[in-house]
Amino acid sequence: MTTTAAATPSALLGWLDLVSTDIECSCEFLGELFAWHRFERVQLDGIDYRILGEGGVPILGAEQIRPDQVPSRWTLFVVTDHIVGLLQRVLDAGGALSYPATRLDEFGTIAMITDPAGSTLGVWEARSLVPGSLHANVAPLVGARLTSPDPHATIEFLHQTFAWELTSAAGSAAEVVGTLSTGGAFAQVTAGGRGEWVPIFGLNRDLTGGQATAERIVALGGTCAEASGGLWRATEPLGAEFLLTCSTQS
Repeated sequence: MTTTAAATPSALLGWLDLVSTDIECSCEFLGELFAWHRFERVQLDGIDYRILGEGGVPILGAEQIRPDQVPSRWTLFVVTDHIVGLLQRVLDAGGALSYPATRLDEFGTIAMITDPAGSTLGVWEARSLVPGSLHANVAPLVGARLTSPDPHATIEFLHQTFAWELTSAAGSAAEVVGTLSTGGAFAQVTAGGRGEWVPIFGLNRDLTGGQATAERIVALGGTCAEASGGLWRATEPLGAEFLLTCSTQS
């Protein structure tokens, strides 16, 4: 029997981790740029893990990896109320589990999945910690972009697995094949080689010309340049890429 969208566990795109080869440098950069403070430091399954927050609200996580595991990168998370059911839908749609569902004390239960094209997403059923990435004042997570060698198949996988709805067959950027509504941050899929999910942060500040923000990022050790579709492409000092926009849609 086909599972209907109404029976699908919640699956909003709503949290992210920065996986860094120098967690101190990355946290300092994000703290200076977005005024996020160090909310909490914990050990998760033997991993040195930090949580950055804003006004008591957890905004994102940062995870230390070894220097030989370059480059630094992001992990986007689907937040759900029923991780077991959602992981079964991943398998049914042709995805795989790259890290099985694991209970991490008060943090909740997490897992890592791989889509048929080889890109990775985290899945998190939160417990006491409430994810606040979507609600940051300065730079909320408003979207994420994935490059796929088969974008139409990737869009279909995301729809079947998470019941994300295609809202447009093309974005304002020419390379965007489709944009999906997730109930949280939007998801964009572009055509190209296999890539990782890249977060899109919305800035509640004027980006006229992009110069002030770009210069600030560069002064803090990152890079920033204007991209297509009204976005700005930036990297933090260890090379993890992120996108910036003044709008909640692109």
